[in-house]
Amino acid sequence: MVQLESRTHCGLDGPSPHPCLFHPQPLSPTSPIHSPSYRSVSSIYYPSSDPASPIYHPSSDPASPIYHPSSDPASPIHSPSYSSVSPIHHPSSDPASPIHHPSSDPASPIHSPSDTFSTGQTMSCQRVDAKVVLLGKEYVGKTSLVERYVHKRFQTGPYQNTIGAAFVAKNIQVGDKVLTLGIWDTAGAERYESMSRIYYRGACAAIVCYDLTDSSSFSRLKFWVKELQNCEQQCKIYVCGTKSDLIEGDRSLRQVDYHDTLDYAEEVKAELFETSSKTGRNVDELFQKVAEDYYNNTAFQVMEEERQLDQHQRKGCCHH
Repeated sequence: MVQLESRTHCGLDGPSPHPCLFHPQPLSPTSPIHSPSYRSVSSIYYPSSDPASPIYHPSSDPASPIYHPSSDPASPIHSPSYSSVSPIHHPSSDPASPIHHPSSDPASPIHSPSDTFSTGQTMSCQRVDAKVVLLGKEYVGKTSLVERYVHKRFQTGPYQNTIGAAFVAKNIQVGDKVLTLGIWDTAGAERYESMSRIYYRGACAAIVCYDLTDSSSFSRLKFWVKELQNCEQQCKIYVCGTKSDLIEGDRSLRQVDYHDTLDYAEEVKAELFETSSKTGRNVDELFQKVAEDYYNNTAFQVMEEERQLDQHQRKGCCHH
């Protein structure tokens, strides 16, 4: 452990007027505990990692006994919910908090996504039957899609960019059963790409979104589909075109051809939906299809397991 001493911080930007805990090692690129997040001239500088900062937090400090990688913006598993200065910070995610719980911790082996606090939603204590993740380029309308499905509303004002991911649970009727979908709305910005991988892990369904009026968003969709095919082979993929209300008013705005997309969806064995969060077109139908596919697949698996068990028991009887 590195010995901490109280003194005025003399970092890369000169002395600070605030006496605080000073770490010479993290400012040195050759140090084993060096982190770029300490350097105020670094593109990923974060105040809570800086011993000279009034909002310094030890869980972001590689030299601290309660350091946690997910608190460190320089770490590939960094999560904003760990940061005491983050708008989505929650004490249960914070290793330094007296109410910290490992199940809220994405880096913990007992982490449960349903226990994680997230932007704009309360912490869910519901049992989740099916984990559903939304992926796609920023500004394609993933958050609007969730808002329309869960809350039956459409906000005309600008949305704040999703940081990390937002979670919500939604009950849905399938036949005589009620299933609970755990829906993860992930950040679309490329700088959060590594974080999105945490959230689609173990998902049974992925809704990969693209903007019908933005051809580059469809190229990004293909990236996420490849990611899922490589890392989550059991995950069912749903290709979702958004903002269909825009092209209904002006066909010239369409930049992604329907038939080309349909051919691509068939190629990757995905379902295709063109939706509008503004009018609600195909939004409920999309999530209903996700739930029905999960239910039917689960029912088939149960029937197959019962059949195999019955065969095994019959073979056992024959040997006696």
